[in-house]
Amino acid sequence: GEFAERRAGDAYRPEVWKASRSEALAQLERDLASSASPHSPGEEGAPIPDGGGDEKVLVLVDDSMHLRSMRRQVFHLARKHGAGLVVVHLD
Repeated sequence: GEFAERRAGDAYRPEVWKASRSEALAQLERDLASSASPHSPGEEGAPIPDGGGDEKVLVLVDDSMHLRSMRRQVFHLARKHGAGLVVVHLD
């Protein structure tokens, strides 16, 4: 798709990286919204969305998120949709 076409370039371009990151965050929000729990968005103690059945939803975000502000964006999306969030740091 459009993301793959933008990645096809041969040099790093900050504007392409920024657009791709925005696209990934928008997709994460769409995915979280489509599996939203019946609780109010961001409600304290809301369970991880389960899609209405016995199955739980697990969303993995593979990103370096080396800046706190990058992690904060994902945290706010998870909170808004009542999803849990775990950050794993690997060296």
